Amino acid sequence: GYRLNPRGGGHFEAAGLEPGDLVLRINGQSVEGLRPDAIQTSVASDKNLSLDVVRRGAIVRLQISADPGLAQ
Repeated sequence: GYRLNPRGGGHFEAAGLEPGDLVLRINGQSVEGLRPDAIQTSVASDKNLSLDVVRRGAIVRLQISADPGLAQ
């Protein structure tokens, strides 16, 4: 997975993400072995996303409606 860290602004928090979240899947697809640019392309191309993240030892599913400002 990929560990998330905010890069400023409120989009990160507005999407329901927290610093340290570990992304496992995007729209049901594992991120294992994907390069960061492939992940960004996947996130930027979808209006609605489902993210499975590990947060404090539990798997949490987030439903996110993309905002143009989220593709940083």
